[in-house]
Amino acid sequence: MVESTDDQVIDAHQHIWSLTRAAYPWMSPDDATLARDHTIEDAVQQLDDVGIAGTILVQSADNAADSEVMFEAAAVSSRVRGVVAWVPLDDPRHADELLKQWENESAFCGIRALIHTRDDPSWLATPEVDSVLGMLADRDLPLDIIAPGHGRLKAAIDMGERHRNLRMVIDHLGHPPIREDDAGRWRALMTEVAANPATHAKVSGLYPTTGPMDRWTVDDIAPAIHAGIEMFGPQRLMYGGDWPISTLAGGYERVWSALDGVFGSLDESERARIRAGTATDFYRLRTTASPLERKTR
Repeated sequence: MVESTDDQVIDAHQHIWSLTRAAYPWMSPDDATLARDHTIEDAVQQLDDVGIAGTILVQSADNAADSEVMFEAAAVSSRVRGVVAWVPLDDPRHADELLKQWENESAFCGIRALIHTRDDPSWLATPEVDSVLGMLADRDLPLDIIAPGHGRLKAAIDMGERHRNLRMVIDHLGHPPIREDDAGRWRALMTEVAANPATHAKVSGLYPTTGPMDRWTVDDIAPAIHAGIEMFGPQRLMYGGDWPISTLAGGYERVWSALDGVFGSLDESERARIRAGTATDFYRLRTTASPLERKTR
């Protein structure tokens, strides 16, 4: 086990969950890999195995219980530098209530909802969603966007045009086609996304579009990463390990080694941005010990 004591790498996209505390409708109960509790201790073990300093825990379900699990983890582990929690994007009253609750949490750093579970991306342009997006912009809270499919990338472009002060980050580089030749439309839309200076992206979750998730090579994912660097620049890109989903793609260490190997083509300052600097600045991460750790010292 490698002990991490510095901030050279921050994982900007990691999950934990408790099946007894929260509901995860997207998860198949027959999935032996994912359909079990994944704790903060499990997550930290992944970080330690490759020498990563800290992590951002990211929402996994559209309910408050999932967020509460993450905040409880942040209260006991300073390795959790931030929590991206959930609010309902189409329910302004409930969203405002939860935002006021989450703002009492020192690790709270952003919002995400599983927008890809909605069949029609146009719901992101409804007055209710616009109201919540306005709340986030007014509070200077960033929004993670899951955007598989061209319609959701187009919706993200439109959201940025309507809310110029809303800081957004596109998870998983907008799901580029991996091991396929149809990258033209993805590249065109992501170029439009990147034209908004308030929008960032995560180099994470780069798995084959079809077939087994572990059937990929560095050569398969490198073109999408280089395209992301060209579009956003290192100053707007951040590394994400996507654990435990990445377990299905060969494991955390394999994913980290592959991504960091591609980052090796950059100079030292550019690598530092993707490895930690961008996430630290974008999410305005905490650097102090967790509340419980402070109480026990």
